[in-house]
Amino acid sequence: MFVRSLSLVVFFSCGLSVTCAQDRLVDALLPSSKSGRASYSLTDSTAVEPPVVQPSLVGQATPVEQLFASSSRTINPAQIESPVLDPYRSGQPGTRPRSFDSMARDSIHRGHPQFDEMQDGFDPHGYLPQSCADSSASMMNGCDQPIPRFRNGFLQAVQVQYGTLGGGNPDTISMYHAVTSVSVAVPLGSTDNVLVVTPNFRVDFLSAPATIDVPEALYETGVKFFWQRPINETMGRMVLLAPSIRSDFETSENAFRIFGMAMLTWQTIPNELTLSAGVVYLDRADIVALPAVGLLWTPTPRWRFDIQFPQPRISYRVAKNGMESESWAYLSGGFGGNTWAATRAGGIADELTISDLRAAVGFERIFAGNKGWFAEAGLAFARQYEYLGLNVENELDAVTFLRGGITF
Repeated sequence: MFVRSLSLVVFFSCGLSVTCAQDRLVDALLPSSKSGRASYSLTDSTAVEPPVVQPSLVGQATPVEQLFASSSRTINPAQIESPVLDPYRSGQPGTRPRSFDSMARDSIHRGHPQFDEMQDGFDPHGYLPQSCADSSASMMNGCDQPIPRFRNGFLQAVQVQYGTLGGGNPDTISMYHAVTSVSVAVPLGSTDNVLVVTPNFRVDFLSAPATIDVPEALYETGVKFFWQRPINETMGRMVLLAPSIRSDFETSENAFRIFGMAMLTWQTIPNELTLSAGVVYLDRADIVALPAVGLLWTPTPRWRFDIQFPQPRISYRVAKNGMESESWAYLSGGFGGNTWAATRAGGIADELTISDLRAAVGFERIFAGNKGWFAEAGLAFARQYEYLGLNVENELDAVTFLRGGITF
């Protein structure tokens, strides 16, 4: 009970203190400053200083907005999920942050996205030619730009997810889960060095026949830290660290776990092909760590072949409304499950592992400003559950699953 109370207090304290933390962060790291935005045209790639506008005619940008309006790269860590591993999918992680003038010129002339529309990147909103922001012209003249996902501020995203696996099948273990998280961006001295922090909480409610000894609920609460920096023009590095408590909240023995990932990326073909290699540390009883290798191939702005082990995904953009929204359909695979500290019948503290392999089809709607929703359905097969102390793997029937979420 002590672990349950401590975990909930820590999580909700993190969420309630976002506003105060933002003010202290700005006062500590940033002097107040005002800067204009350059404008561009399709025919002239030279930056033109904007006309001077009286302050009374425009809203004053906050210090945090001024910070994130300059060049930086970041990610949406809400897509990095445990226990269902979803590695960071970077479109161009090795790219060195550049000035907006060079970014806009390259975007217009080459016609390929300058950042990963699914996860991270510069915020080009307000820096691209007006014709690029016009939905009727967004596909013309090589001006097919992904929508801005990064918010100009401390708070990046609030996400809620819900899912069901098994649909209440009385002959096997069924699971219903809910997840909530808050993502904030913390600059480490400059906008080129940003740490993304995501407090999160997840609960899985279990339903099983009387012959299967499992808890009624399993919990995971913790904080994810994501950091990314370029090495040179073509190579990058990224690190994810996610300490958490995974338990039934009835025992604290072996409840503390760490999910981690470290990767190097190499952009072999600019804006089209990126190779990646690294390691994913799961801290599970059945699988401690896995290699993370693969490639991201974007032959056109409509297609994304994210062939990453252990979580591949192929996406196709079915619709685009200028710089306002995009719709994507996708196929994905991978494995799910986790290890929790749990209490067996008789009050015996042990470690419970539930695992499976998954294949899914989904649809995702993305809006400017890191907002959107997704829904997917699939099949979970090769399912097993095991208590570490008993050392017996028990097979489970294949079941369907549904999962959806909203980011606002």
